[in-house]
Parts: sequence; C-alpha cells; structure tokens
Amino acid sequence: MKHSLDKSELSPNDITLGIIGGGQLGKMIGIEAKRMSLNVAYLDPDMNCPASSIADQMIVSDFKDEKSIIQLANKSDVLTFEIELANSSVLKDLESTGYAVHPASGVLNTIQNKLRQKRFLREKGIQVPEFEEVTTVEQAKKICEEFGYPSVLKACEDSYDGRGNFLVRSLRDVERGIQYFEGRRCMIEKFIHFTKEVSVMVARNTCGHIVSFPVAQNIHTNNILDTTIAPANISSRVESEAKLIAEKIVDSLKGVGVFGIEMFLKGNKLMINEIAPRPHNSGHFSIEACSVSQFEQH
Repeated sequence: MKHSLDKSELSPNDITLGIIGGGQLGKMIGIEAKRMSLNVAYLDPDMNCPASSIADQMIVSDFKDEKSIIQLANKSDVLTFEIELANSSVLKDLESTGYAVHPASGVLNTIQNKLRQKRFLREKGIQVPEFEEVTTVEQAKKICEEFGYPSVLKACEDSYDGRGNFLVRSLRDVERGIQYFEGRRCMIEKFIHFTKEVSVMVARNTCGHIVSFPVAQNIHTNNILDTTIAPANISSRVESEAKLIAEKIVDSLKGVGVFGIEMFLKGNKLMINEIAPRPHNSGHFSIEACSVSQFEQH
C-alpha cells in the first residue's frame, strides 16, 4: 500500500503515478512523468490502449470498477485521471483513508455531471448559457419553446466530445432526443450563436498558486476539436477577461492540476461552455510553443 507519500524519503524512481484512463492524453501525461523519472500505472478497459506501450503496470478494467481502482491506488503514490468517467465515489473513499488524488474527487464529482457543473458555475456568478433540467417530454417541449430553436439536449453524465449532445432543431426533435438518451438524466441548454470558441488551460498547485497558458481559439468538426490556433485571434481585453474567468473557476473549485476551460465568445461577451479537469486537446500547442507543457504542469 503506497498511499502515504513522503517525498523526503523517496527518489523519483520510487514514486508511481496512477492514471485512470490510458488514452492519448493519459499516455502524454505518462510520457512527461517518465521524463521526470516517475513510474506510471494505468487503468483502462482496453489492454491495447495508447498508454499500454509505456505503462510500467497495467490494469485492464472498466473506469468505474471499485476493486480495480483500489488495486491501482495500492500500486500508486498519487492518483489522477485523463477522463471524466472515473468513479468519483470510490476516489472519495480512498481520499478519506489517506490516498492522494489530484484533482480531488469532489472536483471530479462537480464536473462530471454537466447539470451539477453548470449549477456550480451559476452559483459562482460565472456566465453560462441558460439551462434547465428535464425529466419528461412535455417539460422538454416547454423549455425548448422558451429557449427557442435550435436548443441543445444534453445527457448529464458519461458524455464527452459532444457524444452526449443532441441538437433539437424543432418541436418534432424533442421526443426523438429524449428517446435517444434512453431515460438518462438530461438537461436542455440554450443554443449560443457564438462568434468564436476559445479555451484557457489553467494550472493550480496544492498551495493555490495559479498560472494560465495563452488563450486558444478552437474550431470543431462534428463536435470534435479539429483545429486550435494559439494565441487566439481576439482583443487583449477579451484575452485578459478569459484568463481571469478561467482562473476564478479553477480557484473556486480548489482544483489541483491542469484544467481546460472552454468558452463561447459572442461579440465581446464570454460564457462558459464546459470544464475539463485534466489536460485538453486544445492545450497541445504548449508542448512546443511554451516553456512548460500542460502535461508537465499537470
């Protein structure tokens, strides 16, 4: 059991970073960790996931499996994750017995549910698109009529890269959208006719010190990030405001690690789209363009 980490007694070669998720982001975190002479252990359902080629230890299991997460924790000095599908309840239990988890389980719990995430942001005075929880088709129809068309129906959990989104273009789409999510908890968000999509990568350490990377401008194709331009083609005022908002969010979460804060820009007005509690594809420019990459900061 390795949950009591005393850095004064350990060399880097004695420290293992446990990562839930062995996709390309997880692999890139691991590459940076190994450059620092750390060991890396992964949990992923695919034994041939991208990170398997660099893993010192590999656990093949579902991201949410309690026994497997505990097994990973017992092999690791610090736990992190590259995907929001990680089981925040199990991580919370591990924290309560002394395991180090960054970002913390409470941060993950807030972010991995889109409805909970948007309510958190609204409570902190952060601008977000109008949204409402929906439980019935009739309620969804009423909200879409209020928000106007198109509106966006979203699954609250287990969705990322646009996979949990359904664009409602007319009243006829509402029932199709509810059926598409097969009874999953959902919310409806007002569609934003944005000018640009931008993001800010923010890093925060355990002492609360925060730094931001340059604001990036993103272009998506079929809800998947296709192109990132950094620095973004925006005014200095908007750039400063985007960084201030992003840093306020991460500080409010008390998060540790790197966070990707996605925003819509409409005219000169910014509002939050989503938060990623991990390195983000829009931050890859930091590998070559910055003195430190998002992966090293994480």
